[in-house]
Amino acid sequence: MDCAAGPSHLTVPSISRSKEESPEMLRQFIRRCSELCPTHHISNDTQQKLIAELQKLDFSKIGFRLPKKGTMRVPMFSSDVFENDRIHCSIFGFRRMDDVLPLHDHPDMYGFIRVIRGQIQVDSYSWLNDESLEARAEAPVVLSDQNVAVVGPSRGNVHRITALTDDAAFFDLLVPGYIDRICEYYRVAEGPDSRGVCLLEPMHMNYNFMVAYPGNKGDCLMADRNGYRKAFVFALTFFSYGLYHASRKTLSGVKKSMMDEWTSNETHKFHFGDDVHDGNGTLEPFFPTDDANTFLGLLDSIFMGAYAAALFVWGCLGDRYNPRNVVTIGMVFSAITLTAFGAIPHFTHFYSVSYYILTYLLFGVFQACGWPSEVAIMANWFGKANRGFVMGFWSSCQPIGNIFGSLVISLTLRFGYQYTFVTNSLIVLLGGVVFFALIQPTPKDSSERSSEEGEVEENFSDDEDDVPLVHTSEPVGIWEALLLPNVLPYCLCNACLKFVNYAFFFWLPFYLAKNFGWDESEANRLSTWYDVGGIAGSIIGGIVSDRIGHRSPVIVTMLITSLFTLFIYSGLGDDKLVNSLVMVVLGFTISGPYNLIVGTISIDLGSQPELNGNQQAMSTVSGIIDGTGSAGSAIGQLVVPIVQNSRVGWSGVFYLFIVMNALSVFCLARRFFLDVTLMKRAWQQRHDRETEPLLSPAGPTGV
Repeated sequence: MDCAAGPSHLTVPSISRSKEESPEMLRQFIRRCSELCPTHHISNDTQQKLIAELQKLDFSKIGFRLPKKGTMRVPMFSSDVFENDRIHCSIFGFRRMDDVLPLHDHPDMYGFIRVIRGQIQVDSYSWLNDESLEARAEAPVVLSDQNVAVVGPSRGNVHRITALTDDAAFFDLLVPGYIDRICEYYRVAEGPDSRGVCLLEPMHMNYNFMVAYPGNKGDCLMADRNGYRKAFVFALTFFSYGLYHASRKTLSGVKKSMMDEWTSNETHKFHFGDDVHDGNGTLEPFFPTDDANTFLGLLDSIFMGAYAAALFVWGCLGDRYNPRNVVTIGMVFSAITLTAFGAIPHFTHFYSVSYYILTYLLFGVFQACGWPSEVAIMANWFGKANRGFVMGFWSSCQPIGNIFGSLVISLTLRFGYQYTFVTNSLIVLLGGVVFFALIQPTPKDSSERSSEEGEVEENFSDDEDDVPLVHTSEPVGIWEALLLPNVLPYCLCNACLKFVNYAFFFWLPFYLAKNFGWDESEANRLSTWYDVGGIAGSIIGGIVSDRIGHRSPVIVTMLITSLFTLFIYSGLGDDKLVNSLVMVVLGFTISGPYNLIVGTISIDLGSQPELNGNQQAMSTVSGIIDGTGSAGSAIGQLVVPIVQNSRVGWSGVFYLFIVMNALSVFCLARRFFLDVTLMKRAWQQRHDRETEPLLSPAGPTGV
């Protein structure tokens, strides 16, 4: 099992103790085991004797102190105890239940596993022959107390170990020692079939989730000293991206006011001083009503198109440069371009189609700076544990930002729509200054690791802008990231889903004001109930996905529910209470899954094993997923006003939303059925463990 402490090509450093440094009981154990293994061939009788030696070992007397429960800040630790050419002894520990030591082998070696604390499960595979990668799945074995599991060259040689309790730990005895052997890592590529046969595929693995732990140096090594700093980073990134969304909300909240101004005779097309008159000698409006409505949709589409394209670029740059600088640039220039778009034309009486298009396009480009880099910062500070809850909660910064932006609009709109742009611009500008001054993109007290090991190497100089925070692995390209497992299905799903979610974002206040004749400020306030539902959906969806261990069943269930809710909403009347309640459900089932995909799942996909521990992929993957979704949304903002202006009206728009959400479900269908199958299999295994008698506390267990 001690793959991490084996050959030099493996990445985790570890600290060994010699015989002379070990307590008496451990020295006697090492001596007896070495005497039992004079050759590399281990008979059944020798196996029984080694099992007996392991069962007699009192781990409280070997000079090793396990980390205190609840104090680990990494998923796993390993510690070498002793190694020679006959035996190899080590100790492994897990942080939480369901943490896993992945599939690996030990060529021509026997492994003896005994639990020190908690409970673990050993899932193993036996090679069918030496010429193929086919292996038979063995029955899983649960270990606790003094149980010993045995794996060997002919049975259970490829195995993974899963913690069934928090803070589980086990002792690992390998016979013979590694010498020049190299252990390999695998994943199940196909199967198991009806015979229980799987096809295993070798894979490279960097153990960036495991650290070496010298248990004789005290428990404080594993203590999480970043608790308060994590909370601060969470809050700072949460509110900074919330301000991004608040500024983005401005146009959607004042569309009616801008359209009223554009369609009045006080505004006219800019022709460099030449007023355009109609046949009666009066000024023509900047837009007729229908054209103004279409132009607003065009602006939304231009914004989303620029945002989508820029996400791919900023996503890559966020992996190559300090994400603090990328986020700050976005906030500062978002403030400048937003004011230039919404306030300058009114103050100067300068109404130009090309000017509006150019400034709002630039606003979209700088808005794209935020999400990929903020997600990368969160991934630097927060691990896999409870990721669904943490990122689900954090992703609710988007609907909370929408709510904040709507409230700012409702408070300032009475003074003129131009002041809503100025106010939101000043707020996001101030937020950018605070973010730049206070954010730390990575934990400074992370363990310093060697660049030769492909790990994160902290730089403690004052001028950290000049040094990449993570510089030991090559950034991934866009196509390489797109072809990672599950990235493309989630990209396509997000393209369909963001089409709908951002249609609500851009058009819901306008729809409420125009369709029901409500005051624009009141329509903005009531539209926030959609965002309230999105907050609840993000958090609850994240918690549930953590509990079941899979994301797609939660997302697909919510999206299917949205189909029925959209149908109901398409025929809803103007009752404000009923509208608010249905908007909450819509936000829960549409905005909630969207937030999970661009937040939690982006980190899942940006840290999957196929990246081999590459720390410079997170921002790129996040940018691709959100960028693809934004491309779908850009198309949506062109289509929505066209459908709305047609004979089918708003009912046709909602039916279009139903079709798009159905397509998003279809994109995840394969992943959904696979995850449901895995859930059923895991449930059956848990049921079998509960109904079968416990293993004999003194008997060996073959795997």
